[in-house]
Amino acid sequence: MSRSGFTGREWAGAQGQGPSDFLQRAAAAYNAGRLDEAARTARAGLAAGSREPVLLHLLGASLVRLGRLDIGIDALRQAIQTGLQTPEVWCDLANGLRASDDIQGAHESLDRALTIRAHHPAAVRGKVTLLHAEGRQDEAVALLDSAMTAEPADISLLLAFGTVARSVGRGTEAIDRLAAMLATGGVPNMLVRAVHVELARLLDAESRFDEAFEHARLAAVAAGPVPPQDDFESTISQWSADRFAAISASPVVDPLPILIVGMPRSGTSLAEQMLAAHPDIGGIGESPALPRLEQRVRGAGWSQESIGAAGAEYLAMLRSRAPGKARVADKLPGNYTILGPIVKMLPGARIVHCVRDARDTCLSCHFQNFGQGHTYARDLATLGGKYVAYERLMAHWRDTLGIRMFELRYETLVHDFEKTSRALVEFVGMPWSDRVLRFHELKRHMRTASAGQVHRPLFTSSIGRWKHYERHLGPLISALGHRDP
Repeated sequence: MSRSGFTGREWAGAQGQGPSDFLQRAAAAYNAGRLDEAARTARAGLAAGSREPVLLHLLGASLVRLGRLDIGIDALRQAIQTGLQTPEVWCDLANGLRASDDIQGAHESLDRALTIRAHHPAAVRGKVTLLHAEGRQDEAVALLDSAMTAEPADISLLLAFGTVARSVGRGTEAIDRLAAMLATGGVPNMLVRAVHVELARLLDAESRFDEAFEHARLAAVAAGPVPPQDDFESTISQWSADRFAAISASPVVDPLPILIVGMPRSGTSLAEQMLAAHPDIGGIGESPALPRLEQRVRGAGWSQESIGAAGAEYLAMLRSRAPGKARVADKLPGNYTILGPIVKMLPGARIVHCVRDARDTCLSCHFQNFGQGHTYARDLATLGGKYVAYERLMAHWRDTLGIRMFELRYETLVHDFEKTSRALVEFVGMPWSDRVLRFHELKRHMRTASAGQVHRPLFTSSIGRWKHYERHLGPLISALGHRDP
């Protein structure tokens, strides 16, 4: 449900110096992904006396994407109240409301956007995302059919169609339409990669594996060169056993947080859905809060005061997002990179480490349209190297620093679901509930690539999926080293 960026159309003639200069600099920072800078610049403009509603819009949109939902939503509502009535501001408000689990409010905001401009692509995509998550596939496709008729050149609508087409028996149609758009040169350069990724996934679902892999390869080419990757050696060096022992943990040992970590596509969404099916456990999806707090505490030199304040802020956020729950799960997979700092801020947290066959995990990553945080997934050899580095870092947290965690292995979960589920619930310190076994019945909005899968019972088709592509995976298999068959 994200937007592409702010354009000049949204502030009609904001030119020159003074407050409009703040606006232009904030928009440039937002469009470049520098969200903290965008929020700071927008705040500075408002403090300088600007009454431009788009500054409030920029502030709110930046804060929502940073995970500061309450104040972000408030800024977006202020922008609307001061006269900004664009589809974009309503779409960004919908993003914030959906992230805070106000699904009805998100629907209503997107409906307002579509009232202002019928078939607005971002609003249509947002509605489709919501409808798809609710299992209302026919309504999603009907909305897309109407929008694609009105906006036939908008490739983003066709991409959205690709995400739901197979669920209504129109997967082949989506493949043909996307392929035709590529063949005629109708895809903007910035979306070529996304089209190839969607074709790869659709073709994989049709068991057309060689064609699927070719589109995954072309998607990687379209993404450009892979930058150097972090091998975590500096993290391991910095977080030695002596340094870890020398840093005092927060005095508040609260068992509320459950932190689900691992490589992307390793089963973290499934783990959260299972836990959230328990009546006393909440789930907040992928919160960006801990990386932000870790950065703040690091900047403060790991003082006792900063560690305690960060932990208290995070716990308060969990309670506001899932009031009344005894445990709350945060499933940002990349938190595995900062587990040492996390256990100092949150000494009572339970850590669940999701693990899946390395080849299946990496193949699934290669088939995703990840953003800049996962550039390693574009190249098979680099992807394998990243996986090995991740394993080395997790071993350091567990074996050298003694951080306690529950290893949730996907294959074991599938083959012995109840026993593994009971062990997981026991680890997080909660009494058993049979609702966990019916996790797929839980109606929740997931905001990850696995959203459709967690609403279905467990299936085995994802185990050993890499074997369909083995002839293409030489660089990955070599980089991973020996693995059990």
